[in-house]
Amino acid sequence: MVAGPVFMERVRSSGAMLLPIDSEHNAIFQCLPHFAAGESVAKGIRRILLTGSGGPFRARSRAELHRVTPDEAWRASELGHGTQDLGGFGDHDEQGTGGHRSAVALRCKPEQIQVVVHPQSVVHSMVEYADGSVIAQLGHPDMRTPIAQAARIS
Repeated sequence: MVAGPVFMERVRSSGAMLLPIDSEHNAIFQCLPHFAAGESVAKGIRRILLTGSGGPFRARSRAELHRVTPDEAWRASELGHGTQDLGGFGDHDEQGTGGHRSAVALRCKPEQIQVVVHPQSVVHSMVEYADGSVIAQLGHPDMRTPIAQAARIS
């Protein structure tokens, strides 16, 4: 996200609350009650484990991935990757840049973000605190949960 730092500064300076709708980022938000109050995530956090299913091509070799056409990728994206009800929207990113976007949005260091492939999509994200405890958000792979949670807060 090229404009991420500029965008986040505008969020802070305006006093707005950024509510994540992406399921994994919303799960992180739910595991960080102090974040909702505006505190920096870096305080007291060892790492954030951001999950992703791996996408529709996760079982393909590197050589096979080089042969994927844009049309094939678009069709796979439109159909989703089989684990999450996206309501007709495909996950075009599938965590490729999700770790970087998370670091910008959560105001933490990129090395604090670890992307984990979890094909079953039950664990949406986990937060490991400095004391070694871990809080995870688990649930059905369905976008209704993050949308309802964000609507409840706003």
